[in-house]
Amino acid sequence: MISVAIPTTRKPKPPAKTPAPAPAVRRRLLRSSGLFHIARQLLAAEGDRERAAVLLRLSDGLLLDKHGELLAACTACGFTVGADYLTLRLAALHAVRDRQGCLSPATIGQLETWRRAFVAIAEGSPT
Repeated sequence: MISVAIPTTRKPKPPAKTPAPAPAVRRRLLRSSGLFHIARQLLAAEGDRERAAVLLRLSDGLLLDKHGELLAACTACGFTVGADYLTLRLAALHAVRDRQGCLSPATIGQLETWRRAFVAIAEGSPT
């Protein structure tokens, strides 16, 4: 006898929302001796203002090399907008350039919008 799977027409359930990171996760990451020093700064920061200032100063080279740890640190301390900003910067670093070596105007515009928003956060201005 041959069995055949019959496809269903039901829509898949949306993924469950991830809970906010527990302070215990943040403390455990901070105690990790192998943690990259900038990720440690993100976790130890008093608030989003300090975290935004750290990410604004982050070099592209460090972002390329340590993006996994940096994204995890942003997520662990609940700074998801920081993780989104890093993802945008990383995508821009990997983006194809035009014949003159320039990013697309849309990408440049997105980067500048996010940079200005992060400057506002770092300076404590309302966004």
